[in-house]
Amino acid sequence: MMRSLISVSILCVALLFQSAATANISPRIYNALNELQQKISEQPDVAAIEEIKKDLNELKESLKSNALGLALTLQTLSQLSDYQGDFKQSQLYLLQAINIEGLKLDTRQQLRASLGFSYFREEEYKKAISIMHTYIDTSEKNASAGVYALLAASYYGLEEFQLGLPFIEKACSLSKKPKEHWLQMAFTGHYQNKAFAKSLSYVNQLVFYYPNKKDYWNQKSGLHQLLENYPKAALSRALMHTQKLLNKESEFINFGQLMASQGNPYAVGLALKEAVLSKTIEPTEKVLRLEYQAWLQAKEMNRALDSLQTIYLKFNEAKDGITLIQFYLDKENWKGVNNLSESLLGAGIKEADKGRVLVMSGISLHKLNNDRKALLQLSQAVSIEETSSQAKGWMNYIKQKSL
Repeated sequence: MMRSLISVSILCVALLFQSAATANISPRIYNALNELQQKISEQPDVAAIEEIKKDLNELKESLKSNALGLALTLQTLSQLSDYQGDFKQSQLYLLQAINIEGLKLDTRQQLRASLGFSYFREEEYKKAISIMHTYIDTSEKNASAGVYALLAASYYGLEEFQLGLPFIEKACSLSKKPKEHWLQMAFTGHYQNKAFAKSLSYVNQLVFYYPNKKDYWNQKSGLHQLLENYPKAALSRALMHTQKLLNKESEFINFGQLMASQGNPYAVGLALKEAVLSKTIEPTEKVLRLEYQAWLQAKEMNRALDSLQTIYLKFNEAKDGITLIQFYLDKENWKGVNNLSESLLGAGIKEADKGRVLVMSGISLHKLNNDRKALLQLSQAVSIEETSSQAKGWMNYIKQKSL
């Protein structure tokens, strides 16, 4: 914010000297002041500062009857005080210049803008607000966008967002391309007031002018979600992914949830898979499980199987192993069922889970023509209430086939 407002002060100095070049002031005085301005810009040492101050005070005494010349001299003394870090004295010089009789309104306004900026810079926000209101109230035409922005920033400095908001909106409306910080201020003001639709309008401009800045895309997506416009929230995240702006787990998780809610789980699975392979994000449990669920919803069963195998190998949870056995069973991978069953049964799983594993193990052993061991596994499952009926059915089937 400070950087964008410094231009107000610099512009005022330039405008004052432009006025001097075209007004009733002698070339000698103009050249003398211009030379002293140049010396200040060259960062003079202590001795040079005293010499510049002496020359300026002599000019001030000689220009008491020349309103513009006196104003320019006082403004230059103010600039010198700024360079020395004496901001209070700088402000006093500007106040003296503003109160010069016979000064044209445009020049007086330029001095007010410089003083307003000085107050703002020193966090004297109430004084900045007062002087900038005076500027606006006494103007013969619309003030510049920078003036409205400075007034708004002063209100924001007091955290009076509602009072400052109309002025930053005015600044934005007066500009063909509002400054980035002005749009941020307008966004913040409306957000503080929970006017999310209006806040979104300024975020949309930030995204348009600065499409590579992910913070604005995050804010845009977040506001769409607050407004319960999930299709646009999902689209915002998708555009971020296209531009490779997603690089945090939380962003990919949110992207996945939004895209899945819009009926595009395949895009979720693919995005998460690519992000993990490229090491953009770590393969955490949350990420891998979201990828797995995406493949399931997309009915990409081979991809889902690959994801689940990764999850089981990485986290070794019985529930995943049991689901994986079911996958193997559905795909008639009898050896896979048998090998994984042995591993799970040796891990001390819950009784109900043990029954399920024993039944699937019995089925796979039967398919592998090992009916003796199949019946042994199924007989153990019969003793477990949850799988007793299913196990009996398979035992009867196997016995009848062997007759």
